[in-house]
Amino acid sequence: TTTYYANGNPKDEGAYVKGFATGEWKEFDENGKLLRKGMGKPKEGEWEVYDANGAVTKMEIYNHGQLVSAKTLEEIKKNNEDYKNYLTKGDELFKNKDYQNALANYNSALEIKNNEKYPKEKITETNAIIADAEKRKQDKEYKKIISRGDSSYNIDDYQAAENEYNKALSIKSSEVYPKDKINKMKNDLTEIEKINKLCEDKHQE
Repeated sequence: TTTYYANGNPKDEGAYVKGFATGEWKEFDENGKLLRKGMGKPKEGEWEVYDANGAVTKMEIYNHGQLVSAKTLEEIKKNNEDYKNYLTKGDELFKNKDYQNALANYNSALEIKNNEKYPKEKITETNAIIADAEKRKQDKEYKKIISRGDSSYNIDDYQAAENEYNKALSIKSSEVYPKDKINKMKNDLTEIEKINKLCEDKHQE
């Protein structure tokens, strides 16, 4: 879709999908020279601003059509360098399995260029790896605690066993096994108390 000035030169052009402006849009001056280029209408994210010779002079940042900030060529150059450096460092750390620091670098890169696909994908991938590692760590700790609880249970040290099973539940609150063991111990103690009482009553007779 293109709109025009009175002199017939294009004013802006872009696409509409189901009545909504989408994708890349361009704005021109009355002489047909490109003024700005960016995403959507109203403006969203980064828009390049051009001079009369067609060279980029600055970058404007928009949020729902409102100008948030503008960057000079020098700032853009520095941002590009910083962006590349963060990604390079992030990839190096990722390769060395230093995922937390890799994630920090990918997030820093995304702060500079929040529309870029690559850092978003690496953040998602890195978060998944960190989450998986944390789950495996929790699983290992859970099994160790259950083992200690079972050992205490097997020698009838119910208090120590209950403490361990409760620790296990603090890691995995939905697990049935430690709950069942705690309930079984309570039932066992109840039965023991009944037997002891019967013995005492019989002894008193």
